[in-house]
Amino acid sequence: MPEVASLLADTHVWFRWRNQPSKRTKSQARVLLMAERRGQLVAVSAISLWELAQVVSRGRVRIDGPVDVWLQGMVDHPLD
Repeated sequence: MPEVASLLADTHVWFRWRNQPSKRTKSQARVLLMAERRGQLVAVSAISLWELAQVVSRGRVRIDGPVDVWLQGMVDHPLD
């Protein structure tokens, strides 16, 4: 049976985890670090990819490199 994620990270929480750690709250950091230490899966909705692409295209956030490469990195390694 496939492993099921125990947490669903909201788009902004996921983005901040990777790109704006100073903007995440203490509780967000605590919950995600605990999940990571326990080896729990943290899910990210597919719509989060679209939402991030939209805010990047509108210039609301900046990322390093092309959006498709950046998003693929987020998919391959969501909490790195």
